[in-house]
Amino acid sequence: MAPGVRITGSRVLDEEVELDSDFQPAPIPRLLGVPLLVRRLVPTHSAAEEVEMLNKAVAASKAVEVEEVSPWLMADPNTGMPPVEWQDPWQPGGALGPLTEVLVAREDQLPFTAEDWAVLDDYICSATELATAAYHRGKLPPPQKFTPEAFRVFVQREMSVALENRKAPIAFLDLVPELELRFPKGAKVKPRGLSRQELNGVVGVVTRYETEKGRVGIQFPEPFGLLSLKARSLEPEETYAEWNRNVCSKYGFMDGGT
Repeated sequence: MAPGVRITGSRVLDEEVELDSDFQPAPIPRLLGVPLLVRRLVPTHSAAEEVEMLNKAVAASKAVEVEEVSPWLMADPNTGMPPVEWQDPWQPGGALGPLTEVLVAREDQLPFTAEDWAVLDDYICSATELATAAYHRGKLPPPQKFTPEAFRVFVQREMSVALENRKAPIAFLDLVPELELRFPKGAKVKPRGLSRQELNGVVGVVTRYETEKGRVGIQFPEPFGLLSLKARSLEPEETYAEWNRNVCSKYGFMDGGT
């Protein structure tokens, strides 16, 4: 089993993934030094049922919303285009029927989390746009975009401002292990998912690092005191989802989601 994610439309959930021969290598992530394997899950509808659903929708003149798995997972780095079966099914050239959900994990079985996915998704979406534009001009994409070093620099930049943006700065700890970049001293954070449940959600202050162990020293109020916690268990004092809910509640807005 490898720590990976299940992706359904825009929803990404951490999940233990059992790797088997049905998984395929994802081309662009591998160029970036991230050996991802992807498996499309069996669709819940047959091809005939998908055709019937489409015909009914067209006949009723209704807009059909389809959540799609990010197609760049299997995109060609030279064109930025995925195989037909991975393209938007409701656009010309796309495969018929909604794209199914997928499981994603690393071949080296290092953890691949929802936070990793968010950073990788941002980077590759922009890189594939460049590749597609170059392809339509009859040129190859900028080769420097698809290198481990380019991606590492991007991760460094994203993680250095993650806490400011109310995000957990824990993506790709293997590529950018510098904890002081992610958790500046004096920053306020709180743990999540600890077996010591009374500590979850308690805000503390970053004071030191154990980089080789992937741990951050946090000074908590009494009775907890100074504790060394895994970086993966830490998040901002106020996450974006919490901030969004608080703002919506304060001003009477409808919660716009996370």
